[in-house]
Amino acid sequence: MEPDQTTTPLTRVAAWARAALARAAQDHRVTLGEAPEADGLAVRTGLLRAGDRVGLAAADEEIWVVVDGHVELLTTRADLAARTGDVLHVPVNTPGHLVAVTDTRFVAVAFLGP
Repeated sequence: MEPDQTTTPLTRVAAWARAALARAAQDHRVTLGEAPEADGLAVRTGLLRAGDRVGLAAADEEIWVVVDGHVELLTTRADLAARTGDVLHVPVNTPGHLVAVTDTRFVAVAFLGP
């Protein structure tokens, strides 16, 4: 994507995430990487297989976008279901797990603290 007047760090992150998600679609593991030209952001993309469980309690605030599939966010405060197109906000140090009910593709953006 060539920079222009409408390109922002967030649009560059989104373009990078789409490309990384396409690469990760064949993999069973989460792909980790730093988002290019996006100070203070880190992006994870990947595919969780049905039954996979991902621990939370990250040191940074995160937003998870369910690109395709169905997951459940299980925390000490609440249990939430998220399906294709849903967005989950995970505050700093939230204890719990994300469980894939079906094969689920996702993009997670962490807002890195100082």
